[in-house]
This record gives sequence, C-alpha cells and structure tokens, in this order.
Amino acid sequence: MPQRQRHVRQAAVLALLGVLPALAGCSSRARGAQAAAVPPAVPVRAVPASRQEIVQTSVVTGTVTPGLQVQLSSAIPGQVAAVHVELGDRVQAGQPLVQLDDREARAQLQRAEAALAQARSAAEEAAKSRDRLEALFLAGAVSQQQIDQARAGAVQAQAALQQAAAAAEQARLAVEHTVIRAPAAGVVAERRVEPGAWVAPGVPLLTLVDVSRVHVDVQVSEQDAVRLEPGQEVTVRVPSLGATLRGTLQALSPTTTPGQKTYAARVTLENPEGRLRGGMYVEVQVATRRETGIAVPTGAVIERGGEKVVFVVENGKARERRVRTGLADADRVLVEGVAEGARVVVAGQDLLTDGTPVTVSEEAGGSGGGSP
Repeated sequence: MPQRQRHVRQAAVLALLGVLPALAGCSSRARGAQAAAVPPAVPVRAVPASRQEIVQTSVVTGTVTPGLQVQLSSAIPGQVAAVHVELGDRVQAGQPLVQLDDREARAQLQRAEAALAQARSAAEEAAKSRDRLEALFLAGAVSQQQIDQARAGAVQAQAALQQAAAAAEQARLAVEHTVIRAPAAGVVAERRVEPGAWVAPGVPLLTLVDVSRVHVDVQVSEQDAVRLEPGQEVTVRVPSLGATLRGTLQALSPTTTPGQKTYAARVTLENPEGRLRGGMYVEVQVATRRETGIAVPTGAVIERGGEKVVFVVENGKARERRVRTGLADADRVLVEGVAEGARVVVAGQDLLTDGTPVTVSEEAGGSGGGSP
C-alpha cells in the first residue's frame, strides 16, 4: 500500500476513537436528564375505604333525678312516739318509719267496734221481728200499722249498722295512720322529725328516694325532636365519675316547652350500684341520623379547584378522585366516588397531584387523620 494511503487510514481511525467517548458522554447525560425528569416517590399513609354506618349525634345536658323522690307526712295530728330510721338508711316497701302515739286512737277503735257490735245485734233483731210480723200479717193476725212499724224499724236498724261500720272503719284507719310506712323501697334522704314532736297533717317529716333507677330531663331542639323515638338507646356521660353509661329515651313531649322552642324529653338509666346521685351533671348524646355507605377518614378529603377530592393509590401512583360527601361524624365521612376497598391516602395528600408516584410507608387499619 502506498505510504500516503496508510497515513489517511490511520488518521480516520484516530478521529473515530476521539468521537466515541464524546458520543458516550452525550448518551449518559441524556439518561441522567431523563432520570431527573421523573419525580421522586412521595411517602404517604393510606387506609382502605370501607362500608360503615355513620351516626350523627346531638348533645344536651341535664341533671340526675332519682326515680322515686317523695316527702312523707302524717295524715293525722299527733305526737311522735318513735322514729325508726336515720339519714341514709335503706328501707323496704311497707317498713315502719315513724310511730305516733296511738293510745287515744286505739281507745277510739275499741269504742267504735263495741258500737258496731251493738248495731249489728240490733239490726239482726229488727230483721227477725219484721220477718215474724210479715208472717202474722199474711195470716191476718196483725194490723197494717204494726207491719209498717216493723219494716221501718228494720230499715232504721240497718242504717244505724252502716253508720257504726263506717265509724269503726274510720277508727281503724286512724290507728293505721299512727304508723308512717315506706311507700316503696329506697333511702332516707332527709329526716325532719324527732321523738316527742307534735306533728300536723301534711307537714313533711321524711324524704325518701330510690336511685336504683334514675332519670334525666333534657330539652331537645325541633330539628332533633323530629328524628327521635321513645325507646331508643342514648349515651350518657358523667364527668364527675369519668364514666359513660347507656340509657333509654323514655318519653318525648309532643309540644314545645312553654316560653321555649324546645321539646322536653326524659332519659332513664338503671343504677343498681347507686353510683349516680341526684343532682349530678350529665351530658346526654342522642343519635339523630344514621346512614350506611362507603366511609373514609374526614382528613382524607381535601379541596382542589373548588371541588372535594381524595387520592387513592393505584399501581404505585396517586390517582385523584372527585367525591361527594355525605353524613359525617367526628372521624369519618361518607363519600360517593370511591370504591369499597380502595386505598385512600390519609397523610401526604396535600403533596400529590394525579399520577404522582407514591410509596405507602404505613398501611393504616381504617382510621386515620389528615395530611401532616
């Protein structure tokens, strides 16, 4: 090969070798630019959308009232002979609580019973005399005047017997009234009487309460009243006890409370251990609406462009879903536009747009909050 041709070929090879590294550098820079164009994955937390019941509630306040609260007094005047109970004593129905001096009442009863016995005997004799004269009258042995007198005597004797029986019954009641008994089981909440005191009818001597069942009277709004039904269960929170109890809506007034635009309602609670006491402040939570549907945590719903949206995770990317919200409670909201089981982003959604790559750093179990 001529000397000149060899020099030309060597120069071409050297030029090609110089171009290859430059081409390789350009390719590497292109790949780097492409990699830089792909946004990094955003860490998020997600929970599955699930079908749940949402209960909307309303809270009203009131105070505990014993199921039974009665003031006991004497039906007759008299002197107190004995008081059988102390403040705080638990009593049973029919148990004697206060004894009045019954000596005069018992003496009067004895006299009344004696008079009753005499009247009964006189009535029997008058009836026998009438019956005997009736037979003689039919035989023509006595006059009309005689039989009329016998009949009148029997009627008068029967009337006297009835009067004597009424007097004896009144005397028996007077003896019974010398003992003041518990009308029902309960606890002595107040004692205002001592032995030796003279009492008049109607003057309160004892207050008896029964807290085995208590009630709370509350006022509810018109909007709530139309959604409530007697018999439904309610939640009662007692701040002083740090306790939450179950009660029953016993009654709801059909008319508004005079001077107000609210309706009176009564809630009853069983209180077998006596933890609830009269006058305790309570908060009553009543369910006013119930709906079932697809629920997500309230914080999962955000606004974009004036519309409510959530983000769901699909194939490693965030997908924006427009939703319509419904009934909500403190933690959850019903939505339309999300399928049951969809992984809904509950933290990090403010950093997302449709199609953003994501990594689910924590899969929550159905409860969650908003974005950090």
